[in-house]
Amino acid sequence: MSVTSDNDVAYLPHGTDLFPRLVAVVERIQGALESEIHQLNLQSDRFDGIPVGTRVASVREYLDSPNARTNVEELAKLSDSDYAQLEVLREEDRQLRAGDPLRQARQLTPRGHDCLP
Repeated sequence: MSVTSDNDVAYLPHGTDLFPRLVAVVERIQGALESEIHQLNLQSDRFDGIPVGTRVASVREYLDSPNARTNVEELAKLSDSDYAQLEVLREEDRQLRAGDPLRQARQLTPRGHDCLP
């Protein structure tokens, strides 16, 4: 190789290698964001099973409105009858846990169909 022939020069002045590295980082971030947006778009139909006309469906319709937080908080409130029903269910749960499930199953099994040990 002589001094007079054309040669590729792989020299970059100090600090100019920063720009190609910055471009590579921005492209990686862009790819990650596009992937995340794609995944979110795939999940957008996850609320389609909510029955129309329910309180949850009405709150879903207004999630973008300024009073969305109020609607969700209102939906989360329990009435006195809800609390009463919850206490009945908790008491039933306590009774079932305290009892002997095998004995209870024997009592509920019709005679002549004794398939329990």
